[in-house]
Amino acid sequence: MRRFRPLCSFLLPLLLLAACESLPPPRDPGENLCIAAETGEMALFRRAVREGANLDSRDPGGKPALVIAAENGRTAIVTNLLGGVTNFCPSAVPAHAEQRDRAGNTALLAAAGRNRAATVGWLLAFGADGEARTPDGETALMVAARRGFAATVGVLADGGIISTNARQRGILQSYAPEKALPLHPVALDARDGSGRTALMKAVEQGKGNVVRLLLEKGASKTARDRSGMTALDWARYVGQAEMEAILLSPVSPPASP
Repeated sequence: MRRFRPLCSFLLPLLLLAACESLPPPRDPGENLCIAAETGEMALFRRAVREGANLDSRDPGGKPALVIAAENGRTAIVTNLLGGVTNFCPSAVPAHAEQRDRAGNTALLAAAGRNRAATVGWLLAFGADGEARTPDGETALMVAARRGFAATVGVLADGGIISTNARQRGILQSYAPEKALPLHPVALDARDGSGRTALMKAVEQGKGNVVRLLLEKGASKTARDRSGMTALDWARYVGQAEMEAILLSPVSPPASP
């Protein structure tokens, strides 16, 4: 048996080396950050940050972690990317709120397109540009209105506040000491390249709940696009009788802030 001992002592390290080489390499902190942005795993997020992940990291498709978190409604990740990490990693540089993915969307535009109303509110509270445009020239309000996302439209159009309860505060205390953050309402009558407003888009798509909400918030019924058409003209043009009736009904004045 002794004659086999040298052979075994030689083969064992080789087998161990082969086993180690077959293991997948450890993930880069930036990759972990993007995974956490998608899944909402805070433990993985904190680990990635502590390991030195750039908060503007992008996934292999070029999508920033902030956009990934926003479109998936991972509000805790969004708020941490924009400033919350300073509580446990003071040297971290917050993510840039206006970075875009390869499709040209900012985090706010991505969140609005998925009806992530709470995330939209926090992005606005952190100063995200409410007038940022998609490559097609739409604002977040236009995107949400066209798709009938009333909750998101309400947040975008609202001039109120986001209140946070004690459980939500936690790591947010550093930037929410008064338990409330002001919102920055967007322009209700902003226009796309053809001069169309969010109201016109909602009317064309027959989104009655959004049309009512926009009118209650003070959107203009008399605004005209580049062809001279108003929202009422659009309702008649596309045969939206219900939208026509809503536009012709009296509108309650916007509530005082």
